[in-house]
Amino acid sequence: MLRVSNNKLSALPDSFGDNLPALTTLYADCNDLTRLPESFGNLSALRDCHLQDNALVALCNSFGVQFLHPDEEGDRTVMMYNGKP
Repeated sequence: MLRVSNNKLSALPDSFGDNLPALTTLYADCNDLTRLPESFGNLSALRDCHLQDNALVALCNSFGVQFLHPDEEGDRTVMMYNGKP
């Protein structure tokens, strides 16, 4: 598990997904992320990912099926599908 919530991060390193192949849970909510690095798709063990309350406008192509969906308050909430419902 990795917790980097509430750190005002504007980006994750380009090699983020290459360096954490066994990561299963990520808390990166409440930051200023606008994009995810392409290497994010290499997080094959990731099963629980919290990215709400960021400024994401696009997700990396390598992650699989994903989309952005505004929640009831109009904030962008990330919804991702990685082979499991």
